[in-house]
Amino acid sequence: MGKYAIVLVSTLIVFTMSYTHSLRTVYLQSETRLMDSYGYNQANNLAQAAMMASVRDIGTRDSGVLNIPDEGQIEDTGYMDWHELGGEVRVIITNLGEVSSSNGSIRLNIETIGRFNNYEYRSNVTGFFHPTTSTSNSFQWNTDYGVFTEGGAVFESGTVEGSVATNSTATNSVNLNWGGSRIDGTLQVGPGADPNDVVLIPTWGQQSQFITGGLSNMLNKLEFEMPPFPDYPQTSSSAEPIHVSGSGFQTIYMSDFEGAYIPEINLQGGSRLQIVVDTDEVHRIHVGKLVIGQGFIDIQQQGSGEDRGRLELYVEDQFTIGGSSEINHNGETEDFIMYYGGDSQLSLAGNTRYNGSLFSEKASLDLGGSNAIRGNIITGGDVIMRGGISAYSRMVYAPNGHVRLEGSAQLRGIVVSNTFAVVGGARVIQDDIDIQLPDIPMEGEGDEDILAFQIERWR
Repeated sequence: MGKYAIVLVSTLIVFTMSYTHSLRTVYLQSETRLMDSYGYNQANNLAQAAMMASVRDIGTRDSGVLNIPDEGQIEDTGYMDWHELGGEVRVIITNLGEVSSSNGSIRLNIETIGRFNNYEYRSNVTGFFHPTTSTSNSFQWNTDYGVFTEGGAVFESGTVEGSVATNSTATNSVNLNWGGSRIDGTLQVGPGADPNDVVLIPTWGQQSQFITGGLSNMLNKLEFEMPPFPDYPQTSSSAEPIHVSGSGFQTIYMSDFEGAYIPEINLQGGSRLQIVVDTDEVHRIHVGKLVIGQGFIDIQQQGSGEDRGRLELYVEDQFTIGGSSEINHNGETEDFIMYYGGDSQLSLAGNTRYNGSLFSEKASLDLGGSNAIRGNIITGGDVIMRGGISAYSRMVYAPNGHVRLEGSAQLRGIVVSNTFAVVGGARVIQDDIDIQLPDIPMEGEGDEDILAFQIERWR
């Protein structure tokens, strides 16, 4: 019996030692994989952030770190320390030659290498730089990202087809913890944070399932301010209110209303108002209230000028539109912009059509139903898009507010917001829509030469 006991104890000792060794091996392998993943991700962050910084540096020519080499030549910075991200970066620029002698466009290949400990990641972009001018006394619109938000972003079974960026460094402030949530592009979070702490994804999935273009840090925080709301046009007289109802039709000529204040424009019962503008002219009209219960506003061009005439409508107190009403439905988007200074929330319901830009000084916008809006949306408040709304906007600009898309809402364009949410199958599609952004005067004078960049390929 004693012999059997000794054999049994010896067997248990050997088994225990073997099991302990196996556990230690599994633990070490797990830690190695974890370190590999962290090192690779950090190298990725360095390379992607260096690429964004390089494009901006070349475009603004403000640091003197990067230079455009001569045609066929290469500029190589060698490895440079990036202490904030704990690693090194290297930038290699190849001048592929002039594309257009008429505007001075050149084709460059930019390769960035991020190195963290023994891990390296490469990012490569080919694109076109062409000279342009930034007018410092006009408000500058930034369109680098499909969605930019100062703070948190929620993707609750919603999608952004494009790049996303946030200044936030707070834990889990970018929430993709739902099935069906997806960013088809890159995601950049605030500088200095661990991107994996800022972004929350489902535990059952891989990061690449939810963020297809990679996760990294921004080089610097971005700041977006509201542009100044323009002053109301000076008026020297007060016109009669314009009321059209039933199947009524009325034509007014903006040249007859220069310097006049119109207390109210009111359309009901399917009526139509035709507003005639002169080519080569910008008509600025001050209106107290614009009420369209069921009606249509058409903007008609008159004259033989080279440039289309434009109507700028300054609505001071109230704007409502409902039913299947339309504003400038068959015109050009650039023909019309409304500046709204009232406090009441703007609601576009029913089956309305709005073709033009809209600048709301402080009121929020609620866009729902089966409406369609084409034009820029600028507001000091919030923007909610719900239901079957379709929006085509070069820019939805609400830097102080919350932008939320829900249901089957779809926005094609770009978003700038304080906080952002896309839920329930809604979608943002990043697209440089061919709609001019408003030229809003700012204090200051002078022009600044910059190089605009158009990406051909990014990998």
